[in-house]
Amino acid sequence: MIHYWALWGTRILVRCALPVLAGVVLCLLSWRWNRESAEFLEHIQQVEGRILEFHKLESGWRIDVEHLDVEGVPYRGAYTVSNNDEPTLRAAGRVNMVYDSRDPRKASLGNVVSASNEALAAWGVLAAGVGCFLFAAFSLFRMWLGIRSIRQLFADGTVVHTEVREHSIDKATGKGVFTYAFRGPNGRWFEGRSPEMSKAELENAWVVGKPVAAVYDPTNPKVTEPDVYGVLKSLRQT
Repeated sequence: MIHYWALWGTRILVRCALPVLAGVVLCLLSWRWNRESAEFLEHIQQVEGRILEFHKLESGWRIDVEHLDVEGVPYRGAYTVSNNDEPTLRAAGRVNMVYDSRDPRKASLGNVVSASNEALAAWGVLAAGVGCFLFAAFSLFRMWLGIRSIRQLFADGTVVHTEVREHSIDKATGKGVFTYAFRGPNGRWFEGRSPEMSKAELENAWVVGKPVAAVYDPTNPKVTEPDVYGVLKSLRQT
């Protein structure tokens, strides 16, 4: 059944490998962000800064702010605010700030509550990373169920011998399938399609009219699979 896993290579990459990679990146970012936020909250100091100047930007305003640490040493920094906040800040002339007592130059606008919310955001990033892992695991589980059902079909389904009916090729991708038809248990005709393969493989290995064995579910003949990879031989004598 390794051929079916190979066929789903792109699906495995998109639904499993990439989400796992994204989960690793998000979890690492969350760990680093959470660690830095925890250290910052442990040494946080809240203070009111004095706004010195306003500078108009293309989008919003830059304000120069001075704040004092616990020993009264002044520190200056530049911060960006929105156009909506500018009138209120200009009227007040002051703004709430938090800074790291270990290094008062590390400051930001806001208060202890907003700093705590930033720490909570780090947990949100972690949750997103875990979600990526769960999505990858669920996708892999669904693919495993699909391949297991195909194997079960080859093991227990009804075998019919038919032939390649026609090709259906996508010109954009250069890949396609062949179709085949068989008569079901009630005498009704059903059509099946092969797994996707290259145009060259279709035209060289599966020419129209070539005999092909297929299996179908006797309780639902629409569920059918051609034996293009020799699975029947490995599971039972045909």
